[in-house]
Amino acid sequence: MGFGQAIRGIHRFPELQQACHILQCLTEAPPLLSPAAQREASASLLHLSSQLLQTPDPSNSSHPATGTATAATALFQAFSNILMALDSTTGPPGSALEQALEDTLAALPLVQMMLWYNHNTGTPVTVSTPTVATQLSSCGITCLPLSSHRLAQPRLLDVTFPTASVLAMFLPAHPDVQLQLTVLALNPFKHLDRTEISSVGGVSLTSANGALDVYGLREEIEVGLWRDEAAAPVPTCLNLSAQHFHVELNLTSAKDTLLVHVQPDAPLPVDLYLGFGHLPNRTHFLFSTTLPQRRSPPHGDTYTWALPPEKLWPGPGRYHLMAVVAWSPEQGPVGVSVTTATTCCYFWDQSQRAWATGGCQVGPGSDMSSTRCLCNHLSFFGSSFLVVPRTVRLQDAGQLLARVPGNPVGAALLGSLLLAFGLAGLWAWRSDRADARQTAAEPLLAPPPSGSSLHLLEQGPGKQQHLVQAQQKS
Repeated sequence: MGFGQAIRGIHRFPELQQACHILQCLTEAPPLLSPAAQREASASLLHLSSQLLQTPDPSNSSHPATGTATAATALFQAFSNILMALDSTTGPPGSALEQALEDTLAALPLVQMMLWYNHNTGTPVTVSTPTVATQLSSCGITCLPLSSHRLAQPRLLDVTFPTASVLAMFLPAHPDVQLQLTVLALNPFKHLDRTEISSVGGVSLTSANGALDVYGLREEIEVGLWRDEAAAPVPTCLNLSAQHFHVELNLTSAKDTLLVHVQPDAPLPVDLYLGFGHLPNRTHFLFSTTLPQRRSPPHGDTYTWALPPEKLWPGPGRYHLMAVVAWSPEQGPVGVSVTTATTCCYFWDQSQRAWATGGCQVGPGSDMSSTRCLCNHLSFFGSSFLVVPRTVRLQDAGQLLARVPGNPVGAALLGSLLLAFGLAGLWAWRSDRADARQTAAEPLLAPPPSGSSLHLLEQGPGKQQHLVQAQQKS
């Protein structure tokens, strides 16, 4: 009899609690779990979560939450282990894999309810593993509007709710709700949808009657999905001796938001002009902006320009950016880093078993570290992030040389190069003179023997000389 069958006949709390810890131990080595073991573990997780909610803990009447919270923590660790095992599964998705994923995700809100069971303090409850973390807190009509919540591990997730007038459509019927935040270091839906998702986080609200269906809000909920710092894009670093430079890039998607990051070493203003199919200038461009941008509240990097799809109305193709740095060449060279990427916000559509974009858009505070998703509903959210190859073109050589007299550093560099070329030419000329002298014939010190004659033979490039003695017949 397997573990999944053995726990079906358990209905007493002590045995259920022990079974939770056994399930945690059985799943501690996720790579070793076969697909059949994953299927059984996910079904056992869902069954134990349901049974524990229906079975009170009689062992500690003064603190009934202690035993339940301990069992729930073991189940949350098992939930993390099963997700890791499903993530490492290779091969095409099948009905068994899909069912295992559905059972695992269906157990999550039940485990979260047990973690919050009889929690009477005002502090949030946070449980985390290297793969997944959850934060639970109690909110009502007075504290949820305009509130911000943050979960730091294993990836940073922050959520900001809209005004009270927007939330009033469902909060009055549920004066006390539970906010459930979940952040994952992996994409649990990758076997069902091949969309490249870099960050995943979930936001939900529940009441005593179950999960609240929040959708169609007049103002969006802002969800900040942060990326892994190890996957940060590598910028193009420039050492400018002129005010202008151009960036050329090719966009292939019509639904993504373009992120342009231009960061000077000093806090200098940078004017950006966007063009399509041709180089823009200060009078002919699609859109323009000045960095750093002023935001309230100051979310994101102020030296990043987020261009949503509606501003990229020409569609996929070759775009050009002209950057003008408010800086004088007399101040010396200035360092500038340039990074370009695209991002998009998604939510998990459970009915379609696919990532969708409806009701979500990328917010203006997005940058190279995080995507700010503005959504009018609650769900699991994800963001894509793709570095866009770019070609950075400086001013032409004639314009740069024209500025050399006013740039001491540039003049010194050019003088050093000219001196190096002059010394190299002088050395080559002296070497040629020395080779020419070696080709001259040397006089003979003594006459050849009687009846013989000496001839000096000179060979070409190697400058090798041979004396050949020829005997003359009388």
